[in-house]
Amino acid sequence: MKFLHEIFDYLADYDIYRAFSNFNNRFEQFLRCSSLLFKIELDSLFNETFINYSQQVKFHNKHQIFSFNLCSGLYIDDFLSMFIIDSLLNRLESITLRCIKENTLILLLNNFIYLLRLFSLNIQAYD
Repeated sequence: MKFLHEIFDYLADYDIYRAFSNFNNRFEQFLRCSSLLFKIELDSLFNETFINYSQQVKFHNKHQIFSFNLCSGLYIDDFLSMFIIDSLLNRLESITLRCIKENTLILLLNNFIYLLRLFSLNIQAYD
């Protein structure tokens, strides 16, 4: 399994999940393995497939999310409405938010107290 971890370091988490989530039972278990951490990246890719992926991660793997990198002001509100920021994100260490609306940011900041391992917060807001 260590070999798979090394290969997965070179692939986007979205692609890993899409390719292997329904491949077979062994890969499904591997994706839910607590040592595999997800780096959620959202730029211009926001479609039904990505929403399905987000829902799967939210329900089955929330404790495995290592970082959020959200770079599309058009979709940040929609994406964040799918995730409740709470203590179940207990391995989240890094958040990057670009082009986030001030109102959304203010609402989010209140929830960051639950992120005990958050070491990096990069914010670029606009009105």
